[in-house]
Amino acid sequence: MEDLANEANNPQGLNVVALGAMVALTGVASPEGVKKMLAKRFAGKAKVVEGNEKAFNLGYEAGLKLK
Repeated sequence: MEDLANEANNPQGLNVVALGAMVALTGVASPEGVKKMLAKRFAGKAKVVEGNEKAFNLGYEAGLKLK
């Protein structure tokens, strides 16, 4: 997962990659809902929001491949 965080240019976003994979594997939340929550949490920090969204998407895609 660390490689996916680096691919997202967000090495601190490892937890967001893991969150994306967990959402894909469990369906515990909608991807759109999680992305909205992340955007709200980091409002005013466009680069952080962008990096987290990319990290989430990469983790989500990886999780789907494991299903």
